Amino acid sequence: MSKNQYGGDAIASGGFGCVFRPALKCRTGSVPHDATLNADTEYVSKLLYTQDAKDEMAESNSFGKTLQLIKDYEKYFIFPIKRCKPKPLTKDDHREFDSVCSKLVSNGYSSLNINKYLDDFRILMIPNGGIDLNMFCEKNSKISYDLFKNINTSLIDLLENGIVKMNKLHLYHLDLKAHNVMLDIDNTRDNVYTKIIDWGLSQKIKSSKNVYNQLKGRPLQFNLPPSIILLSNSFLDFIHDLYDDYDTVTLTRDIVIDHVMKHLSNKYFKSFGNGHRDYINYMSRIIFDKTTHQNYHIKDYFIASYISDIILEYRKPSNSFDKSRFSKTLLSNCDIWGFLITYLPFMKVDNMDNQDSIKHDIRELFINYMVKYSSKTIPINDVIMHLHGINQKLKLSNKTSHILVSKTPKRFSNIVSTETIIKKHSAKTKKNKMLSNTVSESPGLMKKIALLVNNVKKTKRRRCPNGTRYNRLTRKCETK
Repeated sequence: MSKNQYGGDAIASGGFGCVFRPALKCRTGSVPHDATLNADTEYVSKLLYTQDAKDEMAESNSFGKTLQLIKDYEKYFIFPIKRCKPKPLTKDDHREFDSVCSKLVSNGYSSLNINKYLDDFRILMIPNGGIDLNMFCEKNSKISYDLFKNINTSLIDLLENGIVKMNKLHLYHLDLKAHNVMLDIDNTRDNVYTKIIDWGLSQKIKSSKNVYNQLKGRPLQFNLPPSIILLSNSFLDFIHDLYDDYDTVTLTRDIVIDHVMKHLSNKYFKSFGNGHRDYINYMSRIIFDKTTHQNYHIKDYFIASYISDIILEYRKPSNSFDKSRFSKTLLSNCDIWGFLITYLPFMKVDNMDNQDSIKHDIRELFINYMVKYSSKTIPINDVIMHLHGINQKLKLSNKTSHILVSKTPKRFSNIVSTETIIKKHSAKTKKNKMLSNTVSESPGLMKKIALLVNNVKKTKRRRCPNGTRYNRLTRKCETK
């Protein structure tokens, strides 16, 4: 990097720390220089706590070795290339620190004292991949159809030749979203490149048999299938109790949704925290038109209906939940779900009606492949064909037309990072081992649920033969 570079503005924050562009300077050593790039924009730096930086660098090195097996892997993935101690931050570095580095500020650091505590931190030097897709949509009120088509083409390439091949190597990102997809657009706007960043939650999962051990305890994330929470013991016990109470004939979808919504509201969220619950409900209102999908505008209905399909699909003849089949489907869908979520910013449209072709096609993308494949493997080739179909329609459109992208509602403009909710989730899980299992019901929510299951009569538990009684622990009829 240029010896005259003085660092730059803080540009992003998250559970990890804070990102600066141009990069902060290392106390010692240098980083590889690419003469084709501007020295001031060649890298960004990520300021993290020392242990977090060490862990992320080690994981990135491990994942990088795996991804090098993919042809042209540099086109699709970005990794940090060096970890170092930061030099004291300059006035330029301080400029946006207090307003942008919210995670560090909440922990007591500020532009006035950060240099006193630099020994607590390290920086990762990361190649500059441009601007993340979410921020791009926030900063651009107009996106031409031609530019959207080029972005879409690049995302298709990322899915087909990056994500799919990555998963075949048993590596799963597990935090794909518009915030973690970098967008690099040349001056002509004809050449667009999309690359994946942030490997802090990624894992190598060699077999679906390892899903429960490696993903158990993950909180509800908007960029992972809601069924991730079924890996908790709380939900597994709930499912088994439900199977005991209803046989395969009497357990209808409406009844399952009813019970799941009660369990979510009265027990799960109180025990494990909300995670991205509010944002998922917000997503549901964007995806589903209220006139045709009114239920999906009820709080938690989207989460409950998604989970309910899985509970019904994976019931074994032995009256137990098929964890093996479920694990395989969940693992296959995790990163594909996250990829589809990257299109969400394009749905935040101000002045286009519901029939607008792009908005309509993206909505269909969500419904057809995220919602309808809750209990089945998402067909990747069909997703790719759907996305190519959007581009074909755009060729027939007026090339001067624009998509007008609205600002994200203030309450969702800075989604709580997944790293943060995982830490809170883990802490709350430990705390709640001592909590009572008795939780009061929410009267307001119950009224909404009643509307969903109107006229559906709950069947009684299958009675044990005379002279025996049901043991909930063994789930068998036993002699009194």
